[in-house]
Amino acid sequence: MKDPLRSPEEDSLCVYGAGYLLHQLAALREEMPGVRSRADIEHIHRMRVATRRFRSALPLFSLCLPEKRVRRWRDGFAEPPGLSGKRGMQMSRSRTSRSTSARRGREDP
Repeated sequence: MKDPLRSPEEDSLCVYGAGYLLHQLAALREEMPGVRSRADIEHIHRMRVATRRFRSALPLFSLCLPEKRVRRWRDGFAEPPGLSGKRGMQMSRSRTSRSTSARRGREDP
């Protein structure tokens, strides 16, 4: 139901906010199969980015949503279990192995 005290500018903000949140949900959903298959660490990275963007946008558009829903989404869209820090660890491992390979190449005649 429309809030009679909300201005046209607030309505425009809510329409934009709904579109933005839906876009982030679509981005998150798009990465799920890749994360499950563990085919490429970029899926994990993009899923984390979409999650962060969604959570960051919630307070901006909270006047457009019921408080209970905002709280539930904020809590539900915490860092996905098992993804916390994985991207950093994988990138670190990748850099370490490239660095080690490069040193071996210089040391071996």
